[in-house]
Amino acid sequence: MLDLIKPEMEKAKIPFVEIRGDTGDHKTPVTQFQNGDVPLFLISLKAGGTGLNLTAVDTAILFDPWWNPAVKKQAIDRAHRLEQDKPVFVYKLSAKGTVEDPCSNCSKCSRSKLSKHS
Repeated sequence: MLDLIKPEMEKAKIPFVEIRGDTGDHKTPVTQFQNGDVPLFLISLKAGGTGLNLTAVDTAILFDPWWNPAVKKQAIDRAHRLEQDKPVFVYKLSAKGTVEDPCSNCSKCSRSKLSKHS
């Protein structure tokens, strides 16, 4: 999904930084975003779930389909840190009739079944 978003941001001349699973240097893009040098941080869901502390985030939009709700929750939690001083809005987007649609329904069903047995 990031491969679809990036060219649109470049075309619109919206500056951004990104981190993916294969990104070696996390410090530079995090620092640029935290300092306000760029308004947009593109992060793959898996990369976003590991070791990031982004207190400058005010909006998180999840585009990546992922069947495991715990992975999504971990990525969302990265935006809600102790040092966070503003509200954070989180949106999960999926497209009807695509692979995201059944994944979304599957995770909703799993959460429902788990909550009944808790």
